[in-house]
Amino acid sequence: MKKKILSPEALEHDLAAVSERAASLSKDDLLATLARLDSVLGDHGPSLHPRLRHYLEGRSYAKALVLLREGQDRPGTCGGQR
Repeated sequence: MKKKILSPEALEHDLAAVSERAASLSKDDLLATLARLDSVLGDHGPSLHPRLRHYLEGRSYAKALVLLREGQDRPGTCGGQR
C-alpha cells in the first residue's frame, strides 16, 4: 500500500477542526477527521517530529496544533513540566 503525502496544511486543518470546532462537526465528519489523524501516525509516524508524534499518539490535538502553528512547544504543555 502506498503512503499518502503528508500535507502540513491538511494536518493543520484537521487538528484545528477537532481542537477548535469539534462541537460544530457532525458525528460522521468528526470520525472521518479522527481517522485521518490516526492515519498520519500509521503512514508517517517514524518520520514525524518527536513531539508532534507524541501529541498525536496521546490525542493531544490542541498541543499538536500549537506545535505545528508556532514551530515550538509552549513551556509546561506536557506533563506539568515548566
